[in-house]
Amino acid sequence: MKRLLCLLLLLTIAIPFTALAQEDATPVYEVFVTEDGAFITLLPDGWVAEGDGDGGLQVANSTETMDAMNNSDVMGPESGQFAMLILPLPAEMLDLFGGSADSSYSEILTIMMGLFGEGDDFPSFGEPIELSGEEYGFDGAYATGSSELTDAKMIVYDLAVGTIGVAVLVAAPGELDNFEAEAGSVIVTASYAPALDESYSNEDAAVEFDYPAGWKADVDENGLVYVTNDPEVTPDSDLQSGQYAVAVINLSAFGLAGDTLEATADNILPLLLDEGDTADDPVILVVGDDEVFVIGVSNEDETTNDGGLVIRDVDGTMYAAVYASAYDEARLIGYTAAAILLSISQ
Repeated sequence: MKRLLCLLLLLTIAIPFTALAQEDATPVYEVFVTEDGAFITLLPDGWVAEGDGDGGLQVANSTETMDAMNNSDVMGPESGQFAMLILPLPAEMLDLFGGSADSSYSEILTIMMGLFGEGDDFPSFGEPIELSGEEYGFDGAYATGSSELTDAKMIVYDLAVGTIGVAVLVAAPGELDNFEAEAGSVIVTASYAPALDESYSNEDAAVEFDYPAGWKADVDENGLVYVTNDPEVTPDSDLQSGQYAVAVINLSAFGLAGDTLEATADNILPLLLDEGDTADDPVILVVGDDEVFVIGVSNEDETTNDGGLVIRDVDGTMYAAVYASAYDEARLIGYTAAAILLSISQ
């Protein structure tokens, strides 16, 4: 994927290009988003979700199961019930619990199991087992446990930039494996964005948006507005592991807006692709009253940057968030890029 600076240079030059062929309509998915906007996920048919009130995401395989899990008098799931809680753990908080930024997934999981506690009403867990990114789509660690009332699995993994995900899955004894496929799909699609507590406005670039506290929002000498978690990053940086950047662009101001999200993507995506890049199949996500077009870009060359594109129509003005990361880390920044775009109001 091209560096963000290359994108701007291409945007400011009138160049011909061939639109991508789209033989089929872009699939549209209605997603669940928590009230605070922190979590977004796809849900299997019939499943329900809600925020847990403390920044986490609760998921259950039915409304009845969710009601039961929220009832303090209920000791455990009944047969046929499955529930899951995903908690965001800021990586800097690991120091408070005896861990560090260098802690392995197994070490973090051991800490989490100790914090949740064990006893008659909570399963006793076994030893952590490392997860393979090639097999599961992300690196992490998990442990299984059981009690007289509940079978459970606890998983830790990288959820977002600077954030560890802690997922706790519970079902009736002997039934946890029955929900493995659906639970896995929720974990893979559940994305988290930190609170967007800072605001940025640039009249020349015709953009105004919110972004995470502690990040840098700036405009470079060429007029490209970008946001990054590392103050040393600029649009021409070759991003290293742990570095992320998002360029926020008013496409209508550059004359690159199409009549639809798909047509706009046809205009902008060819400018992002570098030699060897592979574009994922695009999707349109329905987030509340909004629709956003999302497509990821990756490369098998581990020395290149990965990233993607999010497009949103705000009352007839097309905006894009182009996000970039080190190799194989784009999934950690994608929803933050979308959340930044969703913060734009006309």
